[in-house]
Amino acid sequence: MAETATHRSGGPQRPILRIADLFRRHHKALVANHVLNLGQRRLLGSILACRTPALGAQLHVCRTCQAVHPVYLSCRKRGCPNCQALAQEQWIAARRERILPVRHFHLVFTLPSELRWLAWYSKVTPARIAAESWSGPR
Repeated sequence: MAETATHRSGGPQRPILRIADLFRRHHKALVANHVLNLGQRRLLGSILACRTPALGAQLHVCRTCQAVHPVYLSCRKRGCPNCQALAQEQWIAARRERILPVRHFHLVFTLPSELRWLAWYSKVTPARIAAESWSGPR
């Protein structure tokens, strides 16, 4: 058994409702009403099993009250919102560090196939056209 630094009540609080909880409640309706490919079905199964007795547990002892409680293992799948929450937060924090301290927005647009040659041969022209289109008449 491993020791935990804090008791459950003193540690980070778990969200009231997680995506996995919604899947557990409604996965039968999801499967009945939607066609899932093999990868989606496998991921759904992993999310349903994640942090439940199905994947096993480690027993931890609280340093404060000596209570023994299970900590259920995770599936560690890339698509699992439980397992990737920390990685997601780290990615968002890294993106925030790169944002310039000015008001801005990100614009993505698709050129019609008839105009793609213009972008290929003259990189300035499409950017100039886009800039003029959102700046309005002069």
